[in-house]
Amino acid sequence: MNIKDAIENARFGDKFQTTEGKTALFLRFASNAEYDFAFFYIEDWGQVQVFKENGKEVNGDAEHSIIGYFRP
Repeated sequence: MNIKDAIENARFGDKFQTTEGKTALFLRFASNAEYDFAFFYIEDWGQVQVFKENGKEVNGDAEHSIIGYFRP
């Protein structure tokens, strides 16, 4: 499953993984006139906003981008 499909099918509390290997809990979706977003709570960091289509953090911080489901 690609990252777009994984994020689109996310439910509150689903666990994902960041590029740094940290756990990211899915919180909610949001959108504006141009983009769709997903919000995650990152372990030892806080809340981040990513683009729903590719999991990349809105502020361009690659270490907090979402790369897939959490795999312990």
